[in-house]
Amino acid sequence: MNNRILIVDDDHEHADNLAYFFRLLDEERGEKFDILGRGQPRRPCRLVPYRQDCPVKFLKFFEAAHFSGRRYPLCIVDMIMKDESGLLDQLRGVTVSRRVREIDPEIHIVIATIKPDLDGEAICREVGGSTHFFQTPFFSPEQEEAFVLKVHELVDEWNGRH
Repeated sequence: MNNRILIVDDDHEHADNLAYFFRLLDEERGEKFDILGRGQPRRPCRLVPYRQDCPVKFLKFFEAAHFSGRRYPLCIVDMIMKDESGLLDQLRGVTVSRRVREIDPEIHIVIATIKPDLDGEAICREVGGSTHFFQTPFFSPEQEEAFVLKVHELVDEWNGRH
């Protein structure tokens, strides 16, 4: 079973954004949520996140990994990141996600953003494939649980096909 997931977010000033995803997805945090949906809060195996904080380096890494046979079931992408020139790009996550989709059409992509005025459905259609959109931060344990459940569901689905 492949439980390695990717997280790409270049916000060094708010590094807690990446740490937040790690906390939500680590094994101990999983005890809080009923991941299996049967009153059993533990999952049989944990997710192993791999963090990258530079979208350009991430895409090089991802392409090399993919073509060497290393596959990943899921990638979490922050929407707002810097472009190659170092300027803040409000839609950089879409560009990164489209390139990830070109490299591996089977990977699940989760786009997360604090930007409140985006049309998540339109972004998912633009990226294509299995793309999901979450508005962050989560304001309740129920929103956190929905995110964690979705990530596990997508990883399980991918593993069922491979």
